[in-house]
Amino acid sequence: MKEILGKFGVPTWQNLSYLNFARKLDKFTRRYSDNELKKQIELAMAQGLKLNLDKTILEKIKDCILRQKF
Repeated sequence: MKEILGKFGVPTWQNLSYLNFARKLDKFTRRYSDNELKKQIELAMAQGLKLNLDKTILEKIKDCILRQKF
């Protein structure tokens, strides 16, 4: 995760928000599957965007988490 944040030049003070997003997705992958997982990920993405997090970075984190689980 830190590699992604470093690559995009995310300020240190924002790292926690992105790491919390990653943790949330990781938790969802253990708890949900298929359509419910997609629904929960979409909700988490919407929450991240409300916090003014960068959509591109959120997508990269999501892809990274999902690749690790499947």
